[in-house]
Amino acid sequence: MALKRMGCKQIAMTLNREGFFTGTGQRWGKTTVHKVLNNETYCGTLVFGGRPGHPAIHSGEPPVRVENAWPAIIDKETFQQVQRIMSKNAPRAVHPRIVPSFYLLSGLLFCSCGSAMVGRSAKSHRYYYYTCNKSCKQGREACNSRILPKEKIERLVIDQIKSKILDGKYLEELVRLVNVELDAGHVLIKEQIANIESEIQEVENRLSRLYEALETGKLNLDDLSPRIKELRAKQDELGKTRVVAEAEMTLQGCQQLDVKAVSTYVADLRNLLEESEVAQRKAFLRSFVKKIVVDKEKVRLYYRLPVPPSGKRMEELGGVLPIDTPSGDRGIRTPDLCHDMAVVLHSSPPFF
Repeated sequence: MALKRMGCKQIAMTLNREGFFTGTGQRWGKTTVHKVLNNETYCGTLVFGGRPGHPAIHSGEPPVRVENAWPAIIDKETFQQVQRIMSKNAPRAVHPRIVPSFYLLSGLLFCSCGSAMVGRSAKSHRYYYYTCNKSCKQGREACNSRILPKEKIERLVIDQIKSKILDGKYLEELVRLVNVELDAGHVLIKEQIANIESEIQEVENRLSRLYEALETGKLNLDDLSPRIKELRAKQDELGKTRVVAEAEMTLQGCQQLDVKAVSTYVADLRNLLEESEVAQRKAFLRSFVKKIVVDKEKVRLYYRLPVPPSGKRMEELGGVLPIDTPSGDRGIRTPDLCHDMAVVLHSSPPFF
């Protein structure tokens, strides 16, 4: 197949379609096919300490090569011919520092099959998409998820974050609830300290009565020693508990959140999503977004901020993204993108 100038992806799709699997029983992918086509082992050659044309990692010496180490299943001429074809078709390698990724959702966007949605270009870099990595490597038979236009899916996510998460009225209500919780926690610690002090006072009163009985001769030391020892141990334990509670009260404090300060901060974050560079926007999204899962017509966004005051664990938003394709409805490259796509937000417990 490689001699017929079939690409690695096309070879993988053919093998999967015809029911062939790898040695570990997995489906073929273009990376696995590429490794097989570049492996001299199948020519009967043992290569140790590096790979052809590259020195060993630690010694800097060329790799050790042993020809005819075992019976070959591919002749050298065929192997070298495949290498020439692959070398001719290989894209020009560019260091990632030179061409940084401008896909805002890379590393956050996942397909419902579990694979990452990776950035791809089409039509000589005129169009940019997010597509399932499994589908890209193994073909549509492995995963028939939709191909998402880059600009539209990124705009949908940003708009929904701004309108449903970084919304002033929701966060003001959140600040109010957090302040109430802080006050309630402070009151509980005060009550705990008061109860501890009451128990300490009771222990001290009992010790005083025992000492008085010892001084008046009503009871001897042998009778009182175990009881005194027990009360002193309890007194020390209560004292340690009081110190811990006081330290917790000091750390917690009673300073409430400022609604105006939070509103200003939220406004800055909203501007950050619109006006900053891609690297800054990526860093901000990663600070609270866990992952974004694409499942047919819905995009589920999992994040660390609390949900709105309604208390729902999941809220399906009203905003939808009409996704079309440059090639039209039911186009060749992007089928089924004429349907609307909605976003569903999932929230984790508050991190305040």
